[in-house]
Order: sequence, then structure tokens, then C-alpha cells
Amino acid sequence: MALPEDHLAKFHKMTDAKEMWEAIKSRFGGNDESKKMQKYILKQQFEGFSVSNSEGLHKGYDRFQSLLSQLEIHGAGVTTEDAN
Repeated sequence: MALPEDHLAKFHKMTDAKEMWEAIKSRFGGNDESKKMQKYILKQQFEGFSVSNSEGLHKGYDRFQSLLSQLEIHGAGVTTEDAN
């Protein structure tokens, strides 16, 4: 309820309160340099993303969706083509 209207759309995909809180902290917390570093780290995680056989498709998909959400929150959204 305390989020500005223009930010609500970015958080509507969150599945639980913990995920939403982490997204809010990462979006609004820290200085510009730490946000830039977090964005860089998320991009690196995206580029190197893979799912192991032991992890399973369901858990890998959840982890991938979480990574995409974090990238979007930090303003580094990924195109559908890149995500596919």
C-alpha cells in the first residue's frame, strides 16, 4: 500500500511477501553505485544461467522467473527473445 502507483506494476508478479520485500529493498535501497553493481551481477547471472538435472525443471524455472523479476526491478529488463 505504501508503494507509489508507478512502481506497483513492477511488483505484481511477486508470489509471496518475502520475494516482494527483497525486491523492494533491492529497488529502493542502497546508493547508485551499489544499484549499478547489483544490476551488473544480475546480468552476469542471466548470461550464465543453466539448470542442472539434479535441480529439476520446476525449481530451475522458478529461479529463472525470480532472476527475470529482479532484472526488471533494476531496470535491466530482458527481451522475450533473450529470455527464450
